[in-house]
Amino acid sequence: MNLRVARHGRLKPLLPGYLALACSALIAVAGAAAMIEMTYHLQLNAALGPQIGFLGMTLDARSTATWIGAGIVFAVGLGLFEVCRRRFALAWGATQEGVERDLRSGL
Repeated sequence: MNLRVARHGRLKPLLPGYLALACSALIAVAGAAAMIEMTYHLQLNAALGPQIGFLGMTLDARSTATWIGAGIVFAVGLGLFEVCRRRFALAWGATQEGVERDLRSGL
């Protein structure tokens, strides 16, 4: 579908929406990855202590605040993704309607 949209010259207006989706997904993935890394550290590297390096930060895998922080980052990322997804869906629908009009008019 993206190729069809690009062929009709209508992809450029959608690029900010794609960027917003990617950024919000990256935030959610960072929160989830932090929780996964802390779980992994507690299960397999507990003898090394509770501190773990992650994305240039030091996380304390035994601290409730760290878990809550990672959960908040994950939840905020998911919330932002949903907002961006809804906006993108509207823009995508309008773009598809424009492509259909072009096809019907023979462009």
